[in-house]
Amino acid sequence: MTEKRIFADLISELRVKRGASKVNLSEGICSNVMYQYYEDGICYPPLLIRKRLLDRFGASKDNRIVLVNFEDLGK
Repeated sequence: MTEKRIFADLISELRVKRGASKVNLSEGICSNVMYQYYEDGICYPPLLIRKRLLDRFGASKDNRIVLVNFEDLGK
């Protein structure tokens, strides 16, 4: 499974569990269209966007999964 798909499944599951709308989650972080692309696994957001989305979901810094790919590390 690719990073895009793992992240897409994660944010979709978190959003559904919280009963939140895509519009509310993306507000101030990314466009509604980009959020939809992230949740559909079409695009993989940059690290800063992933962090902000996970913060918006209330994921604890101690127990959340940080998804990093080699592009983020400059490799």
